[in-house]
Amino acid sequence: MIGFLQPLLDNRSLAGKLVGMALGTKNRQTETSQVCKQHLREEHRDKLALVEEFIVEIEGAGKNHDVARWLRFSDASWKNGEMLKRLDREFEAWLNPGK
Repeated sequence: MIGFLQPLLDNRSLAGKLVGMALGTKNRQTETSQVCKQHLREEHRDKLALVEEFIVEIEGAGKNHDVARWLRFSDASWKNGEMLKRLDREFEAWLNPGK
């Protein structure tokens, strides 16, 4: 009888692992968004209103809000320094669209 239930038990175990991975991904997305937003706010204090506008443009608002959009600045190495350089370049390009 246990042999009959084994695939079901295996699937539950796999589902638990997948949920755990999804939570890890969600945590990484949230962490990345927080690091990026904090960096922008600290580095560009003199342009805080523009920073907030840029943040909303990246994340979206209301039903369109998605912190995962910050992941476009990261890479497989998850090095914050490189990520923040890419973020600064995009913010500067956003501020000066003609350059």
